[in-house]
Amino acid sequence: MPSAQQSAAARAHTLILMRHSEASYGGHDFARPLTARGRQLAALQGSAMAQASGEISLALVSSSARTLQTLTAMRSAGLAVRSVSSERSLYTASPEEVLDTIRTTPESMHTLLVLFHQPAVAALTLMLTAPADRSLLHGGFSPSTFALGHIVDPWKNLSTWSAPHIWHPPI
Repeated sequence: MPSAQQSAAARAHTLILMRHSEASYGGHDFARPLTARGRQLAALQGSAMAQASGEISLALVSSSARTLQTLTAMRSAGLAVRSVSSERSLYTASPEEVLDTIRTTPESMHTLLVLFHQPAVAALTLMLTAPADRSLLHGGFSPSTFALGHIVDPWKNLSTWSAPHIWHPPI
């Protein structure tokens, strides 16, 4: 019979919050594409994420051009994503709105990637991180940065995560 700790580990979820990669300037904001450097950084971060998390069960992605292109570049670098949901609401969502969206995730989704925009990415990361761990966030949330943490409670009860780590793109 598994111990309580083993049972909790078996139920644990992984949450990844990511800012889109570097985008070009000009034109309508929603349609801004990635730069060549942005595609390269997204691919590097996709490889790092694959090593850190394994397969992504579900990716919730803002439907802006730069977030969708970030995911495409990450997948081309070997990030396995079982299911993708493009969400227009993530384009302008507040951290609280993103958290409400995450809380609707089915329990069968073990690893969730949410790919969206500043300032909501950094604000939600800060909201979920215990005060003792907030020093991890001092490097900021530049394009292509992602935060990964573990959640033992059901998605619907998400209020904090444990063991958060931040992956900044290589300069």
